[in-house]
Amino acid sequence: MASIKLVVDSGAGLPPDLLKQHNIGVIPLQVLVDGMNYLEGSQAGNISVSQITAAQRENKEVKTAAPPPGIAKQVFESIVDEQGIKDIVALTLPKHSSGVFDSIKTGAQSLLTDRPADGLHIEVVDSYSTAMGMGLLALRLAGEIEKGVGLDNAVAMAESWRHNIFVCAALETTEYADKHGRVDGLLLVVNSVLKLHPTIILLPNEKPKRFGIPHRAMKAACNALVDKVVERWPEKAGQGRLSVIKTDDEGRARYVAESLSARLGVPIGEIIMAEASAIIIGQAGYGAVGIAVDCGRPVGTL
Repeated sequence: MASIKLVVDSGAGLPPDLLKQHNIGVIPLQVLVDGMNYLEGSQAGNISVSQITAAQRENKEVKTAAPPPGIAKQVFESIVDEQGIKDIVALTLPKHSSGVFDSIKTGAQSLLTDRPADGLHIEVVDSYSTAMGMGLLALRLAGEIEKGVGLDNAVAMAESWRHNIFVCAALETTEYADKHGRVDGLLLVVNSVLKLHPTIILLPNEKPKRFGIPHRAMKAACNALVDKVVERWPEKAGQGRLSVIKTDDEGRARYVAESLSARLGVPIGEIIMAEASAIIIGQAGYGAVGIAVDCGRPVGTL
């Protein structure tokens, strides 16, 4: 067993099979639907992706919030008590756009304060990304932890590799991006009047920005995403890794994955198909599709 436990917040959107395969823990975010409070995830009593997108299509109000520090503390404490692991690395959503980092940091500090004699070490690292952007960083780091890397080196790797990842997405509706004010350059009138579909990109430690012109058809917007990935894909074979992020349109996500495979020569089975996390659905809306890319080197050099 590895001597370090890797944890992510549920905003990473990692598929359950990969969480299990790499023994990655999860701290669930809060999801509010018409004022009712849930935790994100597949466990009993939690809320799933399909339930969130269904609520949006029914015009219910959907919001996400950071987990209370007590939830993070409980997750860390269960790792210590049930798995006997004292060194933990937690990856979080970007702290410039979310309170998740601070909440998880507070939960970690509370546990360390309560148990000073137990020799615990908990490092909380801002992933600089979201959804499977954070997920791809976690998978790369998990591989090194499985090889026996130490805590300090694991943190240094995460802080270096987080510069290698970007996420882009095509939006079916701009209603949620405008409502949350998360995306620069989007106007509600674009979708509500002209019915156009914008494309956005999230570079490391930056706010999402629109790129290119809005498209009349979602297929054209999806093609623009693929073009953006091809433009930034590393030339060295095997250096990069991809994930397609889906909301509630399986066919649209499959089209993007097949297009990436054809354009980049990446086997379709090596592209991770992942459901969008609640925070992505809450801010991008139903029907959106995204791509997370680990370039294997800093995005700014591509």
